[in-house]
Amino acid sequence: MSTSPITNETSLKNKPGLRWALIGAWGAVVVYTAMVLGTVLSPQFASFQNSNMAQIILGLPTLFQFIVDYGVDLLLMFGFSVIGGMLIVHRSDDWFAIFTSLFLITFGVRVTNLANTIALIPGYETSGGLILAMGDIGMVLFSMLFPDGKFVPRWLKLTAPLLIITMLGIYIFPNSPFFWNTMGKSNYLLVTTTWYMIGILTSVYRYIRHATLAQKQQIRWAFIGTMGPFSWFLIFQVLLGFIPTMDATTILATSIQIVARLASIFLFLMLPLFITISIARTKLFDIDLIINRSLVYGILTIGLGLTFALVLGLISVIFRNINQGDQSFMIATVFAVSAGALFQPARKNFNVLWTVSFITFKLTIKKLPPRFARNLRPLSQAQRLHPIMA
Repeated sequence: MSTSPITNETSLKNKPGLRWALIGAWGAVVVYTAMVLGTVLSPQFASFQNSNMAQIILGLPTLFQFIVDYGVDLLLMFGFSVIGGMLIVHRSDDWFAIFTSLFLITFGVRVTNLANTIALIPGYETSGGLILAMGDIGMVLFSMLFPDGKFVPRWLKLTAPLLIITMLGIYIFPNSPFFWNTMGKSNYLLVTTTWYMIGILTSVYRYIRHATLAQKQQIRWAFIGTMGPFSWFLIFQVLLGFIPTMDATTILATSIQIVARLASIFLFLMLPLFITISIARTKLFDIDLIINRSLVYGILTIGLGLTFALVLGLISVIFRNINQGDQSFMIATVFAVSAGALFQPARKNFNVLWTVSFITFKLTIKKLPPRFARNLRPLSQAQRLHPIMA
């Protein structure tokens, strides 16, 4: 018997034609996304990137800037794509699992600097903008539909076409006055923030008024993950949008960019991480999604390395602008050596934190008295139908 009634409603096992059509659409979007990312190989992208990088380097080595920038983007795309790929492999017979997989992959690309840069290159605005649109549409729809694939309340489905039209309208028509890069930052933030808030408030409404006990467990984890990207958006887009325009070559502007990149590693990756926890602990989509320890350990290690690199870059910018000459170089060297010495202990602590938090979860359940362990396990179908039995 299925452990989750959700999969009975979103299952495609009896609809093979629709299933393969959705899998084909999933593959087409993924291939298209990969082709758009291939723009980085074009000479036009290189010249566009170099012209913009020259404004924000402030003494940082160009190679260092490129390595960190691409490193963060690749880490974000990899973290999102791993979870999305595992979902499509395990539950390609469930339309909501297919949608969640596609949403994670496209949103993981959408939040990168690389995708935003491509969407600004002359001649690539439409193709790159479509990636941004799909990411934003997927994020809002996921918040509205999670975890059972239904709109709550039902009339909310009428807003879905408006959402799609709005996002496509501001991203894929570069010559229009409402194009995202020409409509004005305040107007752009107003449009995107409004839709994100609608998605979040819909999730809250579902949790309070309609969700079962099992669904509340799933929504809680997913909601925490959603707050990561949304918090980054509020802090580094909305709030900083009220600060008067700064010269891109100032130390403050560069420092904010470095801090934003540093925060994006942790805040953006909260989304796939907590969706994974929701799936694993509540058996969403009828699967036990097991994340390989070495995989997570590798992601944490790379993220930690990029974090140290970004902090070192920020310190270098500060000291190069405060103290000119050999003294600044010597101080930057001291910080680099210190960062190298602290990297290994920090890496080990992250590994311990991962082990304690996730690997020992099942062992903890076994050691608890039955009345407590029962509350941590996913609810059975009978308990969901008759909560008093729990």
